[in-house]
Amino acid sequence: MYFDTSTTASKLKSVDFAGASVPVAGFLATSTSTRSKTAIWSLAGGYTLAHDDWGNVDVIGGFRLLSISERTDFSLAADVVAPNGSIALNRFGGLSVSRDIWNGIVGVRGRVYIAQSNFLSGGRVFVPFYFDVGTGASDVTWQAFAGIGYQTKRLGLSIGYRYLSFEKGSAAIPHLALGGPIVAANLSF
Repeated sequence: MYFDTSTTASKLKSVDFAGASVPVAGFLATSTSTRSKTAIWSLAGGYTLAHDDWGNVDVIGGFRLLSISERTDFSLAADVVAPNGSIALNRFGGLSVSRDIWNGIVGVRGRVYIAQSNFLSGGRVFVPFYFDVGTGASDVTWQAFAGIGYQTKRLGLSIGYRYLSFEKGSAAIPHLALGGPIVAANLSF
């Protein structure tokens, strides 16, 4: 999964300097822009615990990587001065943070067939499911997916809802959650 977002409507409200938060007045921020690039990779292998005409259940294990890079560029009307009188933030500049967060994951996945159909060469309707949880560089990461699908001899299509979460990935990225609809296809050989 990859996404690249940016905005020019971000506002610089304060600067942390030596343990103190220095407020930045709204009239000082003449222009700011923020850009975030994020890639999430999950790789897992599985072992089938049970399978029959009803479907299958697999256990999985692997890793997940969250790679995130954020940058804010700013232009201020004046320098921001720290409580001790030194310059905390110059008029022009940028702030950036990048982090790779690796986690091991374990989980279950599978499908349960709920109906036989004569539509499209005798395919079957099924409910796919997936759940994993892990830890490592973040406190916890987890992902869940469920939906409805249709499987023919060679092709399977499913739609559903997927949710992915990282908790306390780092001080710069305390929480990341993504959820939404998903469409998947699989080929059987």
